[in-house]
Amino acid sequence: MIASEIVIVLGKVIVMKKIKKNKEQLLIFAEEITFMVKALQKKLEEAGYKCLVSPSQISQLQEVAPEEKVLIYYMDELSTVDSKLMVFIRDLCMDQDKLLILIGSDLERNNVGKFVPDEYVSHWYTRPMDMDAIIEDLDMVFDEDTKRARMKHILIVDDDTDYSRTIREILKNKYRVSMANSGVQAIATLVKKQTDLILLDYDMPVANGLQVMEMLKADDKLKEVPVMFVTGIDDREDIMRVLELGPVDYILKPIKSADLLEKLDSFFIDKALRETGKA
Repeated sequence: MIASEIVIVLGKVIVMKKIKKNKEQLLIFAEEITFMVKALQKKLEEAGYKCLVSPSQISQLQEVAPEEKVLIYYMDELSTVDSKLMVFIRDLCMDQDKLLILIGSDLERNNVGKFVPDEYVSHWYTRPMDMDAIIEDLDMVFDEDTKRARMKHILIVDDDTDYSRTIREILKNKYRVSMANSGVQAIATLVKKQTDLILLDYDMPVANGLQVMEMLKADDKLKEVPVMFVTGIDDREDIMRVLELGPVDYILKPIKSADLLEKLDSFFIDKALRETGKA
């Protein structure tokens, strides 16, 4: 199986373990490190997974969760859930294309559902849990992840998070999509993830789209990543300055879903034809 990562957050002490390449890593988070949590960790490790352990505190999760693909939340008879924690997990799932696995009661599942949409919950198990079923489902998750790895990766860079999420919903069935709300965050994402196309907004605080593109062109490792501007700025002088940097396209907001998909499909088809010498 290809290298993938999952995070399991358990009690009050975070345990960081080095993982070898080509090994899946799991992150479990929970309020208490109970016997059942330890049993789950042991079972997963026996099945070939390696487990990172972290407390279910936002300050701790911020350090480890962004690197993981799947988050496992073990809930042990919680009458309520931490709303701030759930908002943090929800935003991780929505903005960074992560999946959440839940272990808990019907009540706990419903409480989480008030914050995290069902589409981001990969699986849900009640207690007592069937560990063999969990492992089988995890294997399927990573098999699907392998298939998704073949999809083109698009990075949306826009300080308007609501707009970015709208674009992500349009694209997510055909492309792997990441989001960044600033140029700095975009650069950090590009360093970590191979990206096939950047959808870049022009009008952003601190560093606007033009400045971000100039930074990309100045970086030997990032200068070849194609950039497509998607923005509401229609000033001719600004457009000419952007075009001088060589974006693959310049699209004015708003754009219809079908038009955006058609433009992206055409771009990748034309790119593939050029690379095979058939264009």
